[in-house]
Amino acid sequence: MNNPIVVQQEDPIQRKLLLEILGSASDRQIFDLRDFEELVDIISRQNFSLVFMELKIGNKEQIQWLEKQDDYLIGIINRKWEQEQLTPFMEAGLSDYIFKPYQPPRLKQLISKLLTHFHK
Repeated sequence: MNNPIVVQQEDPIQRKLLLEILGSASDRQIFDLRDFEELVDIISRQNFSLVFMELKIGNKEQIQWLEKQDDYLIGIINRKWEQEQLTPFMEAGLSDYIFKPYQPPRLKQLISKLLTHFHK
């Protein structure tokens, strides 16, 4: 059985769009989470194919948590981030990142590619 996908995104409009895109690109179960604490809790109990998480600039709690994870973690950031703000997250174990607002065709392509590659 394929492991599900989890989305943690606080902004309701962006979360809805990402969930719609994921739903059309994959038949896997999708967990819809609003905050980081929910994400930490569910990841401790279950394995996921992909984890989309909203990142907060300089959030040390997120960085420390990333250092302990094995899942394929995709950060959700806005286009105003500078490379030096993203670097600590990448060094801690973030696998990839996407910009919001989302570009549906590009995001569908990325998700399909990742799900095919990882077969989890």
